[in-house]
Amino acid sequence: MTTPAKVELETIQKTKVYEEVAAQLERLILDGALKPGDKLPPERELAERFGVSRSAVREAIRSLELKGLVEPRPGEGTLVRTPSIDSLLDPLASLLGHRLEVVHELLEVRSMIEPHLAGRAARNAGPEDIAQLEAILERQKAKVSRQELAI
Repeated sequence: MTTPAKVELETIQKTKVYEEVAAQLERLILDGALKPGDKLPPERELAERFGVSRSAVREAIRSLELKGLVEPRPGEGTLVRTPSIDSLLDPLASLLGHRLEVVHELLEVRSMIEPHLAGRAARNAGPEDIAQLEAILERQKAKVSRQELAI
């Protein structure tokens, strides 16, 4: 008789209803099904369509507003905004922060690929390419001197 294998299991995370609503709406926005300037349906309609309470919809919209994906306008409704760089990078940064091994694997893959690509780019760079790179470096230096992220 064999003994069961010891496998590492992660605990199941409980999710709040509003987080599920927000995740679905966020996916629709980031996938382009809901475009900047589109108006979301009223809270009551969203609650019916999702099968949740209006307070769950309200919390979901608030969380999307904090991410910069929607903008509630009194008397007009809630409008979809153009996703900002921050709204796109924050979830990625959060994921990578929780999954340190993913970061290490990503850096390892980059170390295999980037030197070859950089060498090839250097061999094929013309004067215009070099001028563009120098301009980028100057912009980055200016941002760093203003204590901004130089991305």
